[in-house]
Amino acid sequence: MTYDKAFELVVGAEGVYSSDPNDNGNWTGGRRGSGELMGTKYGIAANTYGKALKAAGKTIKDLTLDDAKEIYKRDYWNVLRCDELPEIYRYALFSCGVNCGVRRAAKLFQSVLCVIVDGIIGGATIRAARSYSDQEGMFEDFLLAWSDYYDSIVQKNPTLAAYRRGWQNRINEVKKETLKS
Repeated sequence: MTYDKAFELVVGAEGVYSSDPNDNGNWTGGRRGSGELMGTKYGIAANTYGKALKAAGKTIKDLTLDDAKEIYKRDYWNVLRCDELPEIYRYALFSCGVNCGVRRAAKLFQSVLCVIVDGIIGGATIRAARSYSDQEGMFEDFLLAWSDYYDSIVQKNPTLAAYRRGWQNRINEVKKETLKS
């Protein structure tokens, strides 16, 4: 899958502006009530980008679709080295990176590839992904690891259970889109 198509799908999953005070990502401090409630737009969250945007004289609400596309390409797609991976993994890894963070996505991916889990997609991870004999099976294993990660979040913080169905729907959509190609 190309970056443009993956971006279109991720932005569709992320939606437009939200300032839900129960969503930790909407706060500049990264947890409810910590810092400023700036919200999230196109999946660009206050906990990650709020302070930098404020320093540049912008807010989350000011983000354009082009701004989001540039941020996602630079900070997610390129960091996860999606163009270097087999096509079957690109959209899933990118979407997971946007929703869970690039280090977490990389660690989940590395764990199912059985390579050193350091949260950085490097040469060894890319070689392992390219040489994996059962690409579709590994893809399924990655989706399962991603789903299990969400379960662990809810176990640690049951108040986040309200988001669990939406998270699983995202994984299901990633699977559907990827396997229809």
